[in-house]
Amino acid sequence: MKNKILCKSIWFDDNKYHDNQPINIKTGIILNGLNYKNIQSTFNILNEKKIKKNLFFREKGYLTNDNKFITEIEYTKYQYLNGELEI
Repeated sequence: MKNKILCKSIWFDDNKYHDNQPINIKTGIILNGLNYKNIQSTFNILNEKKIKKNLFFREKGYLTNDNKFITEIEYTKYQYLNGELEI
């Protein structure tokens, strides 16, 4: 099965392990959404409510159907290798 991009994601890292994160993320949490603005709004709500302290922006990227977080640079390579991007 061909890997597909499911949605945009941002990795916020607190250097702690959390259950149910993408398989290649060892610390921090991945928040997903339709666009980066939506994700940032969710993060702001969590931060305002003090639900999650000490989370710091790490990287923008995407979540794939095989439960991996890929960075924007990795996504560009992914597009090229899958014939979606010509250089």
